[in-house]
Amino acid sequence: MFEVVLPIEARTVSGRRLQVAHSAAGLSRGLEFDEYVVLRDATDDRRFLGRVVDLEFDLEDTYYSVHVDGALAEAVADRYVTAGGTLETNEVADLLRQLAGERVAV
Repeated sequence: MFEVVLPIEARTVSGRRLQVAHSAAGLSRGLEFDEYVVLRDATDDRRFLGRVVDLEFDLEDTYYSVHVDGALAEAVADRYVTAGGTLETNEVADLLRQLAGERVAV
């Protein structure tokens, strides 16, 4: 699972949905629709589970709309980032169960 550092330029689209430009996120590859990512707030290092819910393109950049699902404890976020690659459905379900039991103040 990729960790995406949210640049200062990331903007809230609505509620818990952010738009992030590929060029500002410093990613080594493009994100896929419906891909889960770990989001890290560049200002305070808090981490969140996110899911890419829309992609937009223009001549200069790709823009990802990411739904922020919930805050992650540091150990949980580290586990999923260091695992690399993508997660299977059952792994995402396990993560969501952990989130329900390990609520972190947002």
